[in-house]
Order: sequence, then structure tokens, then C-alpha cells
Amino acid sequence: MIREQRGVVLGASLLFLILYFGFDIKSPQQQEEIEQRSKVGLALDPAILIKNARESLGSAQSSELAEIEVRLQQSSEEEKLTYLKELSGFWYRQKEFYLAGTFAEHVAEQVDDAASWGIAGTTFLSGVTSLDADRAAACQMKADMSLQNAISLEPNDVSHQINRALVFVRKAPAKNPMKGIQMLLKLSEDHPESVPVMVNLAQLAIETGQFEKARVRLEKAASLEPDDPRVVCLMTEVLTRMNDSSRDDWQKRCKLLTD
Repeated sequence: MIREQRGVVLGASLLFLILYFGFDIKSPQQQEEIEQRSKVGLALDPAILIKNARESLGSAQSSELAEIEVRLQQSSEEEKLTYLKELSGFWYRQKEFYLAGTFAEHVAEQVDDAASWGIAGTTFLSGVTSLDADRAAACQMKADMSLQNAISLEPNDVSHQINRALVFVRKAPAKNPMKGIQMLLKLSEDHPESVPVMVNLAQLAIETGQFEKARVRLEKAASLEPDDPRVVCLMTEVLTRMNDSSRDDWQKRCKLLTD
């Protein structure tokens, strides 16, 4: 399944680079993948999105983008990944998360390691709450696929699994609105000492007004990592919401850890 997904990702990345930079197609198999990708319409057209996004750029941003693009086109094969990463970062700063993810996805397809797929996944994850429904859906699909690839390459790294759960927490599927939360709860069972899992579950509890449940999770997290600023500062927020006087001590620690 993961291998098939990577094939779909390859088709998307290849199609994009050909449309955007005019790269030549020499392999019949590549041509077939591109045509198939166009027919099924699994993604928005990045070339059109870039054309539209350019119109809202200021002069300094336009110059920065043009410089990166020129360097990419003139670069050797060894240097291309560096400029693809720069393009991903550029579009991320413009909050064009689908475009940023598309470039990160192509880097991941070339490097094919867990870290690169994880970056692609979290980049797309930033776009799942987009007000544009098509972009949000595409970002969710691609974030899920990218993070599944990361998990398959590095199954013992719980961070990829947490991020995949967040794909469905931030944009709950209509037919299974509890999917993301259930994934986090399963991770809590499988990794009972994982502080990041506890923090994410505590954050969800805060968002739903379950402050006591959040406090219990954060107390356990603090017992394992007492100097984790996210744990300490989130506990400050919880105790403030609960009008608990012990918040003052936590607030001081939060300030010390973040200053």
C-alpha cells in the first residue's frame, strides 16, 4: 500500500515539475503516470496556483522567488534539492501551504527518508484547515500519505504517528469525526510514557473545556519532563482557566523556561 502511495506521489511531483519548469519527459512510464494523475485529479494544479499567488506578492517577495527559481533551473542535479527546499520555505512563509507541501513532497520523493516525508507531511498538515475546501482536502490527503510513508520508514518514531493523528484532529472526517482523537488515545495506550502524546491530548481537553482531565495529563507529563516549556506553560493556562491559585508558581516557571 505504501509503495503504491509513493507511486502516486511520484506522479504528482513529476507532473508539477514538468508543468512549472518545463522539464522533459523521456520515460514512457513517467508519461503514463502523468496522464493518469491528470485524469484522476487527485491534486490541484500547482502551476496555476503559483501563477495566481504571484499576483499577491510584493516586489521584494517577487524578486526573492525569481532568484530561487533561476538558481533552481541553473543548478546541478546535486544542488536541486537545496533550491526545492528553499521554494518550500518561501511558499510556507506566504502561508501557501499546499504549494510549500508540494515542493517538500518532491524533496521527500527524491531523498526517501522518514525525516523528509515527515517534513512534507507536517507542511501539508498546516493547510488542512484552509478556508479553501479543495486545498484543505488535498492537504489532508497528502499529509496523510506523506506521514504514512514516514511511519513505514521509521515505525518507532512516535512523532510521525502523532502528526498523522493530528491530520484528522484538525479536520475531522465527516463519516468518522472521532478518528483523530481515537488515534491519539491508541497512541496513549501504546506509548504511556510519551510526553508529546500527553500534551496533545491535554490540548484537546482544553479545547473542549475538560480542564481537570487536562490537568491530570499535564501533571503526569510534568513528572516525566519537568522542564518542558510546553508542558509547564500549558499547565499555567489550565490552572488559570480553573482559577487555581497554584498557577502562580507554574507561571513563574513558564516565564523562566521561555525567556
